[in-house]
Amino acid sequence: MRHTCQQQYKAIFRAGRPSSDLFQQSTPAGTELSFAQNILETLDPDIPQAPFIDRTASSQPNDNPFSSRKLRKIIKELNKTKAPGYDGLDKIILQQIHSASPELLMEMFNKYPSLGFFPTSFKTGVIVLFSKEGNDQNDPKFYRQVSLLPSMGKLLEKVMIQHLTYFLKTTRQLGPKQFAFKEGVSIGHALDSLLTTIDSHKRNKMHGAVVSIDIKGAFNNLKYSSIVEKLSNSQCPPKIQSLFRNRLQDRNVIIPTNEEVTQQPQTRGCPQVSCSGPALWNLVAEEAFEQ
Repeated sequence: MRHTCQQQYKAIFRAGRPSSDLFQQSTPAGTELSFAQNILETLDPDIPQAPFIDRTASSQPNDNPFSSRKLRKIIKELNKTKAPGYDGLDKIILQQIHSASPELLMEMFNKYPSLGFFPTSFKTGVIVLFSKEGNDQNDPKFYRQVSLLPSMGKLLEKVMIQHLTYFLKTTRQLGPKQFAFKEGVSIGHALDSLLTTIDSHKRNKMHGAVVSIDIKGAFNNLKYSSIVEKLSNSQCPPKIQSLFRNRLQDRNVIIPTNEEVTQQPQTRGCPQVSCSGPALWNLVAEEAFEQ
């Protein structure tokens, strides 16, 4: 396992420093554990949230089962450079499991929507920290985090997102004004749309203004209640809605230290490099483009 994942972990740490190095410097509290806990409380504050309300209606369309063809394609295209989560399963292992028993993962994944259950063991992210040179490394705000998620959970998320995206496309709920995180669309399309609008204003001798907004920590601050509300408003099939709601509950992030593992509930945001983060962000952001 060490040799299998060696390149992936080297890639993760190339631009940053592992926690074991970062925690060698003492903090005012004087322990690695308190330093790690302070970072988690700053970057992933435990914000109380109201219970999710099931607003699915009986008139909503039935859920189709996950497709074995799509699962096979997803597994084949898994990125071999991605480091695994604490489960230690990488692309090669998942491919071997699927090759040995093609129906195993399919039957298991199709059971979860029926139960409305996203396994708790898939919800824990191992935090890798990055600190740029020149910053005060005793200040938790100067750290950037990447969450290594269990590979089985990421695979299930990919299948869920494909299912959701297909529904949103076929029901024409993904507007033409969004250009980020969409298949077949790039920054070039966004620039072309902007230039077309500018040219139109010039021809009609109209004034125009361009407002550029940088949303700091967009994925990290995405509210779970907003995701649930937008899923409900989309009239997404009830079982996949239930699975997404459960995915957002009882999530945790951890930082291993030389003392012990520190843990913090994750009550908002989609982990960096999360499979579902971009699609869920687009779902919530669509309201802004409808105005």
